[in-house]
Amino acid sequence: MANLTTVETAGALQVTAHPHLTTQVMPLAFAPNVVVPPVISNVTPATGTAIAPTDSLGFDVTDPEGFRLIMLVADFPAIGIREVIHDGLTFSANYSGSANSRVAITNGFQYTILRTGGWPVSPRIIPYAIDVTGAENA
Repeated sequence: MANLTTVETAGALQVTAHPHLTTQVMPLAFAPNVVVPPVISNVTPATGTAIAPTDSLGFDVTDPEGFRLIMLVADFPAIGIREVIHDGLTFSANYSGSANSRVAITNGFQYTILRTGGWPVSPRIIPYAIDVTGAENA
């Protein structure tokens, strides 16, 4: 039985079976280390649509890697208020009504939100999601 010597050089694996035999070079196939951030999708109503005080808002947050944290914040720039909607575990007091939900879907969650008493002005919803690899939504 011949001694086998393997050496990795510049993305190839060089295998030498014996000093008197020819050397075989085989390319190494590495899966790229691709980090895919969480995705916000299926936003309703569509971005840019006027929102009435009693309109529910909905969207999905997904990531095939799973999540460390998903936090939702409502920003009301017209009146200078920012509120936590969901802290990653529960809905806050202003969003604790029955219209609010977080439902597990494939690779994530579907959110439906409506502020208790209605939206004082059109909100800007800020989802902050971190997956288990540390990738964040944009």
